[in-house]
Amino acid sequence: MTNTGPAVTALLHSWQDGNRAALDQIVDQLYAQLRAVAGQQLGSERPGHTLAATALVHEAYLRLQANAKVHFVDRHHFLAIASRAMRCILVDYARGRKRLKRDGGQQVTLTEFAAVSNSAPDLLAINTALDKLATVDPRKVQLLELVSFAGATYAEAAAVLDISEATVHRDLKFARAWLKNELKGESA
Repeated sequence: MTNTGPAVTALLHSWQDGNRAALDQIVDQLYAQLRAVAGQQLGSERPGHTLAATALVHEAYLRLQANAKVHFVDRHHFLAIASRAMRCILVDYARGRKRLKRDGGQQVTLTEFAAVSNSAPDLLAINTALDKLATVDPRKVQLLELVSFAGATYAEAAAVLDISEATVHRDLKFARAWLKNELKGESA
């Protein structure tokens, strides 16, 4: 993740103060990073997935545009929220496919969580597990989103959440073990 500096932070504050055009400037500056995040999330999806990275970024943009009430701290926080929006879009898409029973048994996987489980869990199982973990410890879910979905480094995640890198490492180790256990129970 490259540093685009305080300009993005200033644009975030401007957007939150009501300047709608500021979001367009933010997305212009971070578009390559947003596409990389989208590509990472789509990277291990089923072959022939109808969403492309560009479409996922655009869908996330629309969701962010509709929800200007979120207080963004800086570029890293914005990317984490955008990443979460992308994950929610993919979950909504998977739910829709399952609801319509068009190949509802096919699994939608993510590389990060496939490594945590013996079998590749589907996106809905991952989302359910993350929601369950959020009721126990929301910070661990935020860390997973920052590191696994948004591609933040441990140092960047530590800065966003105002914790030490050692705490990031410890919390991620716990969260991954918790997810592995939760997803193992889901497949049983």
